[in-house]
Amino acid sequence: METAQKSQIKVEISLKPVHQLDNEVIVLLLSQDRSLLGEFAEEVIQRLNGNVSRLMEEGAIKRTYGETVLVASEGKVPASKVLLLGVGESSLFTYERLKEVASTVSRILTKIRVSSFATVLPSIDNSKFDYSRIVENFLEGAISYLSSAVYPPETTLTLVVEEKRVEEAVHGAKRIRSKYDDSLSFVIATGESKHELVESDSVSWKSL
Repeated sequence: METAQKSQIKVEISLKPVHQLDNEVIVLLLSQDRSLLGEFAEEVIQRLNGNVSRLMEEGAIKRTYGETVLVASEGKVPASKVLLLGVGESSLFTYERLKEVASTVSRILTKIRVSSFATVLPSIDNSKFDYSRIVENFLEGAISYLSSAVYPPETTLTLVVEEKRVEEAVHGAKRIRSKYDDSLSFVIATGESKHELVESDSVSWKSL
């Protein structure tokens, strides 16, 4: 009997605004006070003609921990759908909670046969959190599910980060890369150029 081939996973770290990317789905993480949304994520919500904001104001989207809402973008952004995930109160945000949310993202998108998605990680200016660990835990949660999935055969996971966060994001990605075999590849997309993440003690990449 043939053994099912595991997914090939490509992780991109992008500096381009998420609404300019052509991934199939955009994933936004919503806290109940919206404090975890960054500028890029707010831009996506505004581009959806206020529909998401209205649903939040009316209480149809509560942003409680574990809540998931999939909405059509209706051409307002290149992605055909936007997946909204509630993370609850920002004061209760933890690395472990982020890891669980990321696993939920992968499970839902694999079920509906999505092979590429982009997300904006929580924007936190707080000494309590290390941004590299935010990246590490999100990737750990997402990849732990994807790496055991049979479908899709190849998945592209794009993390959108601010330029000031790119080195921290790369450090977090490098820690995850060391835990997985050659089924996982990393690419840094800075503007229009792309660079392959290479192993070293410092942050480094090479042009593709």
